[in-house]
Amino acid sequence: MVREIRQMGIPMLTSPNLYFLSTKLWRNFLSKASGFIRLPDPSVILHLSALIASSILIGLNIAQYFIGKELQGNINQDGTKMLALQITAKVHELLMLASLSKILWSFVLDHLITSSGLPLCTLSAGDRFGDISYLWSREFRTALRASFRGKNIILPLAVVCTILGIIVGPASATAMAPNLQDWPAGQITIPLNLSRDRVSPMILDQDSMPDMKCTELWQDCNPSRTWSPLTTNFFSFWGQTGFDRLQGMPELVNLPGSQAVRTLRARFRGPFSLYQPQYTSATVQPVWAANKVNGLRLLWFRNNDTKCHRRYGGYCNYKDITWAIPILQPVVRTLCARAHNISELLFPIMVEDVNVQAGSSLNTRPLGQLTTPPFQLTAVGNNSSSQTSVGALVQVSNPNGTDPLFYTCSIHADWATSSVSTTFLGSPFVVDGYPPDFFEPNSEGSTYSGTRIQINPSWGAALNPVVDSISNKTAFDVLYSAGYMPITSADAQSKIEAILAVLIAEGMSWIGSEADVGTGISENNLASMTWDKLPQLESVPDAHRFTFATSVLGYGYGLRSGETYSVGRLLSLLTLALYCTVVTAYLIMQVAGSRPRTPVWDNMLQMVSLALQSPLATTSPSSIGDSKGRALLRRKVRIILRNGHAGMVVEGHQGQGCTTK
Repeated sequence: MVREIRQMGIPMLTSPNLYFLSTKLWRNFLSKASGFIRLPDPSVILHLSALIASSILIGLNIAQYFIGKELQGNINQDGTKMLALQITAKVHELLMLASLSKILWSFVLDHLITSSGLPLCTLSAGDRFGDISYLWSREFRTALRASFRGKNIILPLAVVCTILGIIVGPASATAMAPNLQDWPAGQITIPLNLSRDRVSPMILDQDSMPDMKCTELWQDCNPSRTWSPLTTNFFSFWGQTGFDRLQGMPELVNLPGSQAVRTLRARFRGPFSLYQPQYTSATVQPVWAANKVNGLRLLWFRNNDTKCHRRYGGYCNYKDITWAIPILQPVVRTLCARAHNISELLFPIMVEDVNVQAGSSLNTRPLGQLTTPPFQLTAVGNNSSSQTSVGALVQVSNPNGTDPLFYTCSIHADWATSSVSTTFLGSPFVVDGYPPDFFEPNSEGSTYSGTRIQINPSWGAALNPVVDSISNKTAFDVLYSAGYMPITSADAQSKIEAILAVLIAEGMSWIGSEADVGTGISENNLASMTWDKLPQLESVPDAHRFTFATSVLGYGYGLRSGETYSVGRLLSLLTLALYCTVVTAYLIMQVAGSRPRTPVWDNMLQMVSLALQSPLATTSPSSIGDSKGRALLRRKVRIILRNGHAGMVVEGHQGQGCTTK
């Protein structure tokens, strides 16, 4: 067939001929279709890429998107992934800068071509907008003084784009970097069989006595169960020295509860080389909350295993889990002073920056009437300058004489906002939690929140039990004799403050320890109950309801950093939102309007090239302006067609020939 065609003299189309023919046909089609088909501006892809990326970052942070314990893939590769995110943020910044530049140049070119022109000083806006110095440059100042059409659009747009050009880079990097923190993973509200007044009463009296009863979980239930760890692991270190006579004390000790091991924290004043607070402070988790967070944790595991499926195995085996109950936790601060006057007792005033020895005659009691052992609480009156909940009278032996030493102590007790928690990676029965800045509640930047309570002296009857029946020693006696015995009155004062703070905080923690879920459901019945039925349990009138919350440690996006909102991330999202608003408004104007597209002259170099190719005009010396060129910068320029060729002309010097916009 091919041979016959060649014999007939018909020319064959070779591959190059086919290519040129198809190209010619395509161009003819485009030229005919251009009247009814408007091809999209290629710069739209640039705008949409940066706009979509910014919208995704805003959405991830607002939605609090959780990534996981690792960013992705294998463990210990987060550093490489963070580097990749920073490189991506830099690319995103360059896309946004290019997008802003296109927007500015688009408005400048539209006014150069379709309007009466623009001052020469405005032509640099598209290139210099990313430099903050542009806002006080000669070009911008001249543009502010000049009068031209579109000034109310171009100059504000130049200011917005300049500010965005400076901050979009840091904003993108901040919004793109995920946070490593605890993320909320659900919570439920459960009722107790006690009222709030029983769980955290504001007045401690005989009706709110601590219930330190034994339970079946106590293998060795005796009165010294709580005081033994305080003696051995805490106060036995009092006065120990090391490293060239440096002294220190543990500030954390584990205490047994009825169903969990709690963590007591303290800050001591005394003969130490470490941090010296203004008051001795102690805090420990309430027993009822420690029991419930530990028991519900075990119940959570059982229900979690029941609902887990194979496809969700990664979540079921997640290890960085924390279970917590927001509570009011006891915080006790003490301050003591030696009593020198036999006929009158002065209690120290617990006010910031007040001398320890300052006091007020709040109560009078002859010292000879104190009983043995002389540790008792006493009312201190209603002095408005004193922040005390109750006073204490203490008698200890005098190491340098036969007469005993007497001390008056002011005690400040709070119910402070806190959270008792336990973790998967920690021991199943160990709980922790303490109010922030509990030892410096009034310091700058402190987030401590607590309410002072009143303590009736009758409430202290159970605070100092006899723990050694043979020697008839009370808890105070055992703790005071542990470790270094004070040899001066100042040493005794510091140790008395520490013991009182620990005793009262521990006593407050046992208030409401008999609390149970619902109306008093037994552990066996609770273990067989499904998780969804816990919030629906019946309870007593005015029952206290607590929240059991679960959180996971990992990477994710969000506005919160820890327990507060991240101001930096919020500002970065607002910056990206402003950029999205500018680009979206520009794209809507491009689609809805009939503005002509100018695919050339989209940078300063092309503008200079156009000016150099334009015909020269004779310029008189008077038209040059002042020596600094301000007059020339104010002269309007525009782009016109003269004799079929585009050129840039200055107002008043268009030369000869037919001109067309």
